[in-house]
Amino acid sequence: MSEETIRQVYTASPTAARFHNSRAFFRGLMGPIGSGKSVTCALEVFRRAKEQAPNASGVRKTRFAIVRQTYPELKSTTIKTWCEWMPPDICSIVYSAPITGRLTAILPEDGTRIESEIFFLALENARDVKKLLSLELTGAWLNEAREIPKAIIDAVTSRVGRYPPRKEVPITWSGVIADTNPPDDDHWWYYYAEESQWRTAWGAITRDELREIMEVTNDQETEKLILDAIAGMDEGRSENDWEFFRQPPALLLRDGKYLPNPAAENAKHQPLGYLYWLRQLAGKSREWIKVYCLGEYGSVYDGRPVYDSVWSDSRHVSAKPLEPLPGIPLVAGFDFGLTPAFILGQLAPSGQLRIYRELVCERGGIRQFVTDAVLPMLMNEFRGFAVLAGADPAGTQGSQVNLETCIQECNRLGIPTKAAYSNRFETRRQAVMSYLSRLAGDEPAFQLDPSCKLLRKGFNGAYRFERVAVAGDERFKDQPTKNFVSHPHDGLQYLAMLVDRHGEIGAAKQSSTQTRPKIEQRAW
Repeated sequence: MSEETIRQVYTASPTAARFHNSRAFFRGLMGPIGSGKSVTCALEVFRRAKEQAPNASGVRKTRFAIVRQTYPELKSTTIKTWCEWMPPDICSIVYSAPITGRLTAILPEDGTRIESEIFFLALENARDVKKLLSLELTGAWLNEAREIPKAIIDAVTSRVGRYPPRKEVPITWSGVIADTNPPDDDHWWYYYAEESQWRTAWGAITRDELREIMEVTNDQETEKLILDAIAGMDEGRSENDWEFFRQPPALLLRDGKYLPNPAAENAKHQPLGYLYWLRQLAGKSREWIKVYCLGEYGSVYDGRPVYDSVWSDSRHVSAKPLEPLPGIPLVAGFDFGLTPAFILGQLAPSGQLRIYRELVCERGGIRQFVTDAVLPMLMNEFRGFAVLAGADPAGTQGSQVNLETCIQECNRLGIPTKAAYSNRFETRRQAVMSYLSRLAGDEPAFQLDPSCKLLRKGFNGAYRFERVAVAGDERFKDQPTKNFVSHPHDGLQYLAMLVDRHGEIGAAKQSSTQTRPKIEQRAW
């Protein structure tokens, strides 16, 4: 198969075209399933091999690593896609350890020859970094990057730009490309693509600083590199940055219905067209559909979400930070134990439950947690507000050392706290569901501040009932799995049970001067 044949088969989608044209050092491509991401990256590897300047013998030499998390995935998906576009007469593959390919082709335009070594690597965790240590690469492709730890990313970026040797020919291009389905919102991809305003040290350097470096260097090659960098700045290039590209969703959610998105990419190349994505809807959770069909960040967990029938991320999470309502006491929920949690909110006059903050201690006692985290937060962000807290009834049990209870300790530290009227899980769950399932006027009766990432993650599926391994119909345990989000959700339930007793909140409002926490005047 010739290079011309490949060009006739592959037509870049609008997002893929921008991806190909970028000169960023690290380029990420995210989108729903079936959007052609892997094909785009496979053809980008070929394109960069083709564009490498030839050496004196007319050979365009490059070396790439193609990475997936596990060996079975590497063989069944990544290499399969690669071979569909790079058959054996272009790229022969030897299934040894590691799996290697040899990409060769003669370019009809000038008769030069592409010779590219391809290493197919399974890199699962930080221990696999050693597989990269001896590699000197031109570039790398990270397939399904959401499954690859950041430590692997860091190692891969340090191995590119090292081939071909400078003494033979200048490197025309080097860098890292990556594709993925949407990851979770605490993933390294989300941080660099959506939140971070960072720039690399080189990217942050100014033209004047580069010129100062050039004045003191005696190396002509370094001077040339600096001049190229200055020229790139003048042209608006971003060769040293990371750049992320996001494909349109395959489907749209409108008025509770999933509809084909006219802007979806790769639909015309799917044998079933839009039916490919519409058939995915049956038997899938909303979170699964959100990630794989709508192309939105999210988590897909095994099991049944605790609030699956009533939770809506788009409705229940505020689009902007929530501000406390003046003159109304705050309500809180404590979960005790070795991973204590504190949830802070407020019940609006409309009946809307507004959740402002979450605090969780990885491992510590209640006294340290309240003193070092809860009280400084109240002092710095909610000064002047009365607070009343509901808590895990287990907090009435005294310590074996001095018989003092967790609830007594919270009261002693200035946060009026009382035990919830029940610790039965279904009662606690129903207290939260009663707000999730109704309106307060024209608005949802539950609003979550976007800073509450653990609560949000739990609502989106991490707080779940574990599946029971039995034959026949699906069955789940009647208690949620204890994990990193269960503690803040327990605290939220105690808070919701507290506000269910409106008389207690009214009493707190009338005695706000007595219930205001005694917060020391000290810095966080």
